[in-house]
Amino acid sequence: MIIALIRKELNSFFSSLTGYLAISVFLIVTGLFLWVFPGQYNIADYGQSSLEGLFTIAPLVFLILIPAITMRLLAEERKSGTMELLLTRPISDYQLIFSKFLAGWTVSLLAILPTMIYFLSVWLLGSPQGNIDTGATLGSYLGLLLLAGSFVAIGVFCSATTSNQVVAFILAFLLSAFLFVGFDLIHTLRLFGRSSYFLQQLGMNAHFTALSRGVIDSRDVIYFVSIIALFILLAKLWLSSRKWQSAAAPALSSHTSLSVRSVSILWFAGFLVLISFIHIAGQKANIRFDLTSERRHTLSPVTKALIRDVRETMVFRIYLDGNFPAGFVRLRNSVREMLDELHSHNNLIRYELIDPLANEKQGKTDTLQKYLFSQGLTPFQLNVTASGQQKTQVIYPGAIVSYQGRTATLEFLSAQLGQQPDAVINKSVENLEYKLAITIKKLLNTTKPRVAFIQGHGELTPWQLASAQEILGEFYETGFVTLDGAISSLLSRSAEVSPGIWLPRYAAIVIAKPRYPFSEADKYVIDQYIMHGGKVFWALDAVSTSMDSLQAAGQTLALPLEINLTDQLFRYGVKLGSTLLMDLTALPIPIVTGTVGNQPQFTPYPWYYFPLLFPASDFPLVKNINASIGHFISPVEVVETPGVSTRHLLTTSGYTRMQTVPAMISLEILKRDPVQSEFNAGRIPVATLLEGNFRSLWANRLPPTAGLNDYRHLTESFPSAMIVVADGDIVRNQASSTQSFPYPLGYDHFSGQQYGNNDFFLNAINYFADESGIIGIRSRNVLYRKLDTLSFNKNKAAWQILNVALPVLLLIAFGKVAHWIRINKFTRK
Repeated sequence: MIIALIRKELNSFFSSLTGYLAISVFLIVTGLFLWVFPGQYNIADYGQSSLEGLFTIAPLVFLILIPAITMRLLAEERKSGTMELLLTRPISDYQLIFSKFLAGWTVSLLAILPTMIYFLSVWLLGSPQGNIDTGATLGSYLGLLLLAGSFVAIGVFCSATTSNQVVAFILAFLLSAFLFVGFDLIHTLRLFGRSSYFLQQLGMNAHFTALSRGVIDSRDVIYFVSIIALFILLAKLWLSSRKWQSAAAPALSSHTSLSVRSVSILWFAGFLVLISFIHIAGQKANIRFDLTSERRHTLSPVTKALIRDVRETMVFRIYLDGNFPAGFVRLRNSVREMLDELHSHNNLIRYELIDPLANEKQGKTDTLQKYLFSQGLTPFQLNVTASGQQKTQVIYPGAIVSYQGRTATLEFLSAQLGQQPDAVINKSVENLEYKLAITIKKLLNTTKPRVAFIQGHGELTPWQLASAQEILGEFYETGFVTLDGAISSLLSRSAEVSPGIWLPRYAAIVIAKPRYPFSEADKYVIDQYIMHGGKVFWALDAVSTSMDSLQAAGQTLALPLEINLTDQLFRYGVKLGSTLLMDLTALPIPIVTGTVGNQPQFTPYPWYYFPLLFPASDFPLVKNINASIGHFISPVEVVETPGVSTRHLLTTSGYTRMQTVPAMISLEILKRDPVQSEFNAGRIPVATLLEGNFRSLWANRLPPTAGLNDYRHLTESFPSAMIVVADGDIVRNQASSTQSFPYPLGYDHFSGQQYGNNDFFLNAINYFADESGIIGIRSRNVLYRKLDTLSFNKNKAAWQILNVALPVLLLIAFGKVAHWIRINKFTRK
């Protein structure tokens, strides 16, 4: 019976032009916005092999299309008087309503099916061809189908309440619109405090957005199934109400009316209780499937464990809303999707999208922008085209995160020298989970591991290390330590473990640019710290030279620097080459080239002795970080050592020249063009990670410190790690005598460019000291799904006609075939 009713409804719908017109409007509107009209929904303008625009536009068009489809389903039956005729047949109210619902849902499906032409077009236009996330797209289609089903159920209910189709249309539109966006609007008003966020979760948009990411979550599916069941039951309840006053005898009428009403209300109340129980149970034990090809919406176990510790509301205020170019739209969407994923695991994590230029558009002050700058959010200038004119737009691609009265700044962009903007956006997307996790960890940190900067051998001063300390200070307790040959400076007795056992006092130590030789006693203290599992960041110069003397005299002599660490590093598995590296890819320095009005005029020239250092691989510690600045660097050479594994972290650009020392360095080299054939040494490693069980330098020697009777000398280390960088200045911040504060680590105040020294140093210490393993999140890869816009523009008209006209032509062809079948069926003899 249900099948017959569905066929009747479909035949009725497609027997006139109304049905074809409604679907055609949907296809034409979506086609024009996706393929013709310029803007953020236009697939070619977006530049990505994605149908995100479709799943943004389609729900808005459905708000009008589906009420138009459903307004006649029951209202027409009531108006024409066929409702009573149907009810005299052996058919229940549920069968009648459910058949109407399935018929309307089928029409919605028929409207969605032709959009598969968009998918095929994007698949063909992918660079390379087929470069579209099919799993994520199918998941988004499922979300759109469930949303359409919910709109149809609402339309069926509204059609059951009236005999006027126009009234049914208006009611369905208003109710659908309220359930889709109304709760979002209430949420933005902040009228209910913290409860406003839970109100937002009652709306369809939050659940549809989650599904449209390509993640099938049982909680979202349950929500839409509940909405469909609720409005089908309400429609049945409305139809049943006609029986509440339809008995023959007054006494019987009163008794029967009470009985039917009571049963109906009890059924409805029982349904609400059941749905509430299912939703509560679903929150505790949900099932989810990440259909994206890279599983980019599946959090790492480290992040899941981290966010479980969020006990109060944590709010991310994201200042990345507004009218941006396609790349930043993608970054914004990725940020939103990642935070949606965090929220799905802990609903105390919430976010707001804010347009920092909104006040400016209203003619108000720029107070917000000043606040963002004061909080450390770096403004980013974009050149955009608006109304055919070029203009500069300032954006703040970051967020301010608040938790328990504390705040932290989060920047989303992972800029890299020499990378195209699209590649920078993709690498920023890859780094999102790591950046979010490290920010959450920063706010959750109540006890901080300790990191020590070693002093006493001419190392960098606290002023020169101020920025390095500030970077670490958000995660670690930092301080300066002078060894003085005392084991207790880096190790401490641990009576809790066992008497006579010593443990490292610090999670890591930093030895930054020592200028004077280490005593054997100090070397032994460091050695035993390593033997007990301590981690060391070595930033060492193999060559002694000075930029100050070079600028003062125009030249300086570079000599080998002996600090008495060669034998110790060799035992661990590495040695520093006594040569200087020059590279054509180098930091520019300002050189006086003349005067104007008694004022010196500076011109930047690449200083080959300040090479830029690039990640040697996609190892998580250096993946996606910007190039770092090097100063008078030397190569790091690996010595094969049993039990120790090595991995190069930073190298020169490849246009490198090796200069033996002693050598005279002069600024005169800037006056002549370099001979490129001399810079042919390739990529030279300058920073190396060593991990494993290290052998003590004193394995077969008498220790220099023998005064501690309860100290147990170790000859082989517990599992440990160290990083050796052949540049003592890798962690030195620039400073100016005219300023009361140092520049950030990696910032070049002459060019205004931020380099990656800060990220490299923080990642290194995190790799050593962070037992949670957050650094491993950086290994995530997200494919860059680029659209071949050149091919599209070459045949632009053909692609637009294909995607706007072909779906409508297919619909017309379907109508012709259906009409021919119907004619042949009823004209057979």
